[in-house]
Formats: sequence, C-alpha cells, structure tokens
Amino acid sequence: IRKGLKSKEIKALLTEAHHATPGTTTQKEIACGKNPEHGQDGQWISDVKTLRQQLSKPKQRKDGTVDMLDFGEIVTVKEGELLMHLEPPTPGKSGFTVTGEAIPPKPGKEVPFSPAEGVTLSESKDQILATRQGIPIEQPRGMRVDQIYTASKVDLSTGHVTFDGSVIIQGDVSDSMKISATGDITIGGSVYYATIEAGGDIVVKKGVIGRQPENTKQFNVDELNCQLTATGHIQVGFAQYSKLQAAKDISVEKQLLHCFTQAKGLLDIGRGPKDRNSKLIGGITQACKGVQCANYGTEAFIPTEIRMCCNYQELIDLEQQISKKLPENEQLLQEMSLRLPTYKDLPKSPENIKKTKQLTQAIQQTKKLVATLKHKVRKLRLVRDKQLSSAKMLIGGKIFPNVKVHIADYPLKITEEHSGGGVCFRKGEIVYDTELR
Repeated sequence: IRKGLKSKEIKALLTEAHHATPGTTTQKEIACGKNPEHGQDGQWISDVKTLRQQLSKPKQRKDGTVDMLDFGEIVTVKEGELLMHLEPPTPGKSGFTVTGEAIPPKPGKEVPFSPAEGVTLSESKDQILATRQGIPIEQPRGMRVDQIYTASKVDLSTGHVTFDGSVIIQGDVSDSMKISATGDITIGGSVYYATIEAGGDIVVKKGVIGRQPENTKQFNVDELNCQLTATGHIQVGFAQYSKLQAAKDISVEKQLLHCFTQAKGLLDIGRGPKDRNSKLIGGITQACKGVQCANYGTEAFIPTEIRMCCNYQELIDLEQQISKKLPENEQLLQEMSLRLPTYKDLPKSPENIKKTKQLTQAIQQTKKLVATLKHKVRKLRLVRDKQLSSAKMLIGGKIFPNVKVHIADYPLKITEEHSGGGVCFRKGEIVYDTELR
C-alpha cells in the first residue's frame, strides 16, 4: 500500500489488537483510493438577457405588487455585440489506487457551435457575436438574433400579422385574427378564437379562449376555432375549447378545459408540484412523455381522454420496415462470401484481380449495412422500452371516473375516484399506483 493510508484508523486498529484477547478477529479500512474527477463538458455561457428570461420576471410596482403585463423595455442587442462566450472543457483530475497507480479521468467534451441567423463566431472561435440588431433567443449550443415586431394588440385595425422574426403583442389578439412568425410569439393578454403559428415558442400570459361548440355532449376536434401551433414550447395561463400543438413541452398555469392538446414532450399544468388547484377537464390530451396536474376530470364524470407514448406505433412500424431489409441483405452477404474463395482461385489476370477487389468491397459494404440495420433495430427497441417505462401521469389532487388513459396502445379507464399517485406502465400493463411520484 503506497497511497491513501488512514493514520487514525491504523492507530485504532493497532490499539484494538493490543487489547484484544487471543483468537479475536477484527478488521478496519486502513487505506482508500480516490476516484478520478472527470472533466466538465464545454458550454456556451450567455452574456445577455434573453426574451424568455425577461418574460419570467414581470415588472414590480413601487408598492411591491407585480404588473403581470409589464415586462419593461424589450431587451435588444446591437450589431457586433457579444452574446455568448465559450467555457472550454476541463481535463479533470486523476485518481489513484491504494497501490499508487493513477486512475486517469475522462476529459470533458468539446461543445459545437450551431450556426443560426443573426449571429457569427469571433475569429478566436470562443465568442458568439450579433450580426444585426434584434432580440437574442437562446437555443441549444448557441443563440440567434431575431428581428422583432411589436404591437399593442391585434384586431381588425391592425389586420393579420405575418413576420420573419419574433413577435411581441402587449395586449390581446381578437376574434378570427392570425399571427404567423418564424421566431417566438409572445402575447401579454389573451387570445380569442385566433390562429397563432410560431417557428419558435409561444407564450400567452393570460388565456387562450375558443368558442364553446353547440354540441357539448360529444367532443369534436374539428369544431375548435382557436389554435396555437409551435415548433418549440407553448406556455399559457389557461386554455379552453382550443387546439394547442407543440413540438416540445406545453405548460399551463391554471387549467386546461375541453381542449385538444398535443405535446411531443411533457404537459405540465399548475404552478409547481405543490399546486392542488390545477385542472385538466374534458377534451383529448396527447403528451408523449407524460402529464403532471392536480385534478383530472370532474365529479360530473365529464369524458376526459389522455394519451402518452403517442408515437409508439410509428416506432413499431419503422422497426418492422428496417427488419424486413435484414434477411435479404444477410442472404446477399452469405452468397457473396461463398463466391469469394472461388474468385481468389482464378488466374491472377488484371480482370480477375479487379473482380475480386470489387466483390471484397461489396462484402465489406454489405457487412456495414447489416450492422447498421441491426443497430437501428436495437436502438428503436430501446427507445420504445424507455418510452413505456418513463411515461407517467402524476396526480397531485384527485382523479375522477370517466377519465381514460392510454400509454401506447394499453388502455386504463378510471371507474372510481382516487387521490394522489398516478398512472404508469409496469410489468407489461398500465396501472394506477397510489405511491407514484
């Protein structure tokens, strides 16, 4: 033992051995190695306040209250301004064994830069600079700068809004109006029976309100006349009789009533895990990764449908398509491998050498293809299994009868009132678990 000795433990052991009766056995840990400290991955650090950060902190009045519609002057950047700087990966620190052998650390990984509109890398490659004036929008592995359109409201006096960049509306969006933007769309008021389409995120500080259909006995998606569609996240105060479709997560502060909701990520309703007042009532909810809310359905047994792992069948279909290609390529590989020895026995003419080389290359390419197909099948199965095991519907308050939950194609109909817990997939079936957290 050369390193990591514990002098106190050694002294205690010797003292104990000195006073112990003959034949007594004792043991203590007298030396301990040290695990290496692995390096930290590189990361881009923001040097400016982004729109999302600003919108999360409404302006405080002099009397201490908060004006939920006032976020102060919108932050913009100028051409040439520093947006982010690169924090390089660290090498880490070595560990050691008790015999004195070094345990090398894993160095951190380099972080790539994702090119985007309105930005460029500095000559030193460690800074992201703005190439135009606009609003900074943080994104994975970098930032972009959007041009920005602002208005106090959108109604008949302004007409529809179509803009290449981000849009900020301080007030409401009125009946039948449309907003389309390639960037983020932020609305300080409410949206009434309107259509909002964003190439980034959509934030509505108040409500998203559609008209109540005449036939309320049966939910019909086609009758919903208020629609929000985002390739990023959607965040709203509350929503009713509306369509919400996001390529990422959807967050609702208070309640979701009789809506068609489609999130490829998570659906989170409420002001945090301790909120007991948030509600999901009626409509159809599709959230691939899971749902979190306090209360589901009502005491009036209003039909409420919730689906998770919505793309499960797509993964199965894709796996089957790939699996069908495997046998024919494996058979082709076998046939070519059987032919190769006969090619090698041919006279060493230039033509035969060329044929042998071509066949060898074809075998190598087919081997790679077969390996790639097998890897894709394994990966798809892992993705499917992970989706099933991780999908959860968490219940912070109560869930009422006539709520139907699906995880992939596995159904569960709630027939009695429950408090707390949640719904998950376990041991080949969908179950309600009172202890789920």
